[in-house]
Amino acid sequence: MSGFFITKLELDNHNDENVKPSKIGFEKGLNIVYGGSNIGKTFMYQCIDYMLGGEEKPKAIKESKDYIICQLDIETYTGETYILKRELRGDSFSLEGKKVFKDNKTSILAFLLKITNMEDKDIRVDNNGKIGDLNFEKLKKYFMIDEDSILVKKSHIMGETIKDKNSFKFLITQKDDSKIKSKTPKSNFDKEKAQINILEEDIVDIDKQIQELKSQGLFEIKTRLKDIHNKIASKQKKLKLIKERIIKKYEEKLLCPLCNQSIGMATFQKIISHSQIEHIFLNMDKENSEQKDLEDKLDRLLIEEKELLEKLFQIDSLENTKDKKIKRITALNKNIKDSNEENKTITYPHITTSNLKSITQTMLNILTKINFEKITSVEFLEEKLDFTVNGDNRELYGQGYRAIIYTSFLVAILEYLYELESEIGFMMIDSPFNAYEIKNDSVDLAYNFYSYLAFENSVINQRQVIFFENTEPNNIFEDNRRKLEDSKGFLLGRNSHPSLY
Repeated sequence: MSGFFITKLELDNHNDENVKPSKIGFEKGLNIVYGGSNIGKTFMYQCIDYMLGGEEKPKAIKESKDYIICQLDIETYTGETYILKRELRGDSFSLEGKKVFKDNKTSILAFLLKITNMEDKDIRVDNNGKIGDLNFEKLKKYFMIDEDSILVKKSHIMGETIKDKNSFKFLITQKDDSKIKSKTPKSNFDKEKAQINILEEDIVDIDKQIQELKSQGLFEIKTRLKDIHNKIASKQKKLKLIKERIIKKYEEKLLCPLCNQSIGMATFQKIISHSQIEHIFLNMDKENSEQKDLEDKLDRLLIEEKELLEKLFQIDSLENTKDKKIKRITALNKNIKDSNEENKTITYPHITTSNLKSITQTMLNILTKINFEKITSVEFLEEKLDFTVNGDNRELYGQGYRAIIYTSFLVAILEYLYELESEIGFMMIDSPFNAYEIKNDSVDLAYNFYSYLAFENSVINQRQVIFFENTEPNNIFEDNRRKLEDSKGFLLGRNSHPSLY
């Protein structure tokens, strides 16, 4: 069981003992607060709205100038009591209760969601599936409505924003949007298309670089490189032979001419004449010179080979880079196409005529019970997000009748949520029947509505309905009504009126 009801509204000034607290008590079931104009009914409504997280402070009136603190006592349907306090002209906001103390508006709104079993609910906020948290303020129109809003022609039943509509959808279906799949937002497509444009520009630039390198003669480069490879191999082979020959000759010249045994250079010089030695090594120098010349040519060939290979590697590297960018473009285009196709198949749940069948049936039952204009049908139109009554759009009715239809809608929601997992538990309307006028020989719909709520509806007796009205209800509702006397009003001498608290 979830939800709460209001037990007391009080204004006080703890800094001035001469200012007596002004308070009024409420009970379960039907509560009718009535009295003439300018005695605090709308101010009381504004105070309760303010205490439940409203952005606007209660309208400053001369009678409220001495009060600094507004207090709202609430009780859950599991028997827990809490006290909310908020400064009328400041920002201080606190909540006190058993093992509970909170001191800012955000945490208190979260607490209200908790005791109504609506905390941590995900609500879709746009057409791409973006998720936000359920906001207690978004739900107020389904249990609180002021005297101006109840009369408007334009439907505000589901609100104007996507979050408004999905907040109502959660309330009716008791299912949040935590399991929905997000669509790919248009901004992502724009980013991917921008990436494709950059990649295509890069490919054009790479093609220019490749063409510039190939303009130097790729075929000639490869032919020249092959020729160089052959020359390098030939010279390396010749160089090897020269080195082997020199070594062999050198070894041969260092043999003893008598015993033909290998001897050292010093001994060799002793037994061989100087002229003989010069002749021997002259031939070896020629071969050494030939070796040096070959080595120089080989070095030049290797340098040229390296330069040619670098050009080929650069071309190959550019072509590999180009291939990668082409593959990336293909992948991005596929992703865009797949995402577009997937987006077409993703549909989000929304409130339908079927979802509201129980609500419209209850509204029909209420309007039938109060003898509303030979009532035969109440339907919800998805395209207008509003109701038709007897086949006519709600906006076609006069102000008084529109107010009664809307009141039946809020009562139907209160009944519908009874014993569901997530429930507010009370509803409050400022002047629901003020615009209604009894025509000649017609029934009194206000009286009938009071009777239905006070005596015929067992759910209402277990929950709470608060009406603020100008007209005094019939004496039959003595247990349900609280009179605000013209001479005193809500903020003057409240403690002298036991009927108020």
